This record gives sequence, C-alpha cells and structure tokens, in this order.
Amino acid sequence: MFCAFWNGLRIVLVKLTSKKYHMKLTKTILTGLFATAMITTAYSGVLNESSFTIDYKTISQEQTKEEIALTSLPSAITDELKTDAYAGWKAKKAYVVKTKEGKHYEVLVSNGEEKMSLFFNEDGRAIEK
Repeated sequence: MFCAFWNGLRIVLVKLTSKKYHMKLTKTILTGLFATAMITTAYSGVLNESSFTIDYKTISQEQTKEEIALTSLPSAITDELKTDAYAGWKAKKAYVVKTKEGKHYEVLVSNGEEKMSLFFNEDGRAIEK
C-alpha cells in the first residue's frame, strides 16, 4: 500500500511535468517525501517498543491473593470490624494479598444486599485500594 501510494504520486507528478528539469524536481520531491515517511515510521517503531516495555513492567508486578479463614485474620482487624464504623456489616470472606511492597488483607463484607471489600494493613488500619 505504501509503495502504491508513492507510485501513484509519481505518475501524477510525471503527467503534470513534461520537461526534463521538472523530472529532477519530481525526483527531489519524492526523495524528500520518502525520507520523511521513513523517519516517521522509524520514530513510531521506537514509541511502540517503549510502550511494550512499559506494558511488560506492569504485567510483571507479582501479586498473590490467597483466601484465608475469618478466624485467621489478625486480632487488630477483627477488633476494627467490631467497631461502630462497621456496625451492621458482617464479614463473609477474607484474603491475604502479598505484593513486593508487603502484605495486606481484603475482607468481603455484606449488609443485607449491599456488599463491599475492605482493605486493612496488619495493624488493623483501613487502607484504600
């Protein structure tokens, strides 16, 4: 497709020019356009390669999430869940999440039909995720 475009452009320019010096001008214009296209293509390849590297780093971050029994939660978290801030909410499932930065706990709670996930550090302090 790329070559067809340049050939079509060359044919149009050749038809518009009939003298020899116009042919030199046509070749110069085509060479400039071709060089610009090649530089643009090479530059976009570098950007795509860079984006791939960023995506790879994002994918390579390891995180494990393991379900644990509610009784295995640290006492600081169970004490926090008993406070007025969580009145009416009942713990259903618990997970320990391990990352390179450390570990935290995710507790799935429900209040009637409402459900949500709460995240805590080991000291029982709520954290945002």
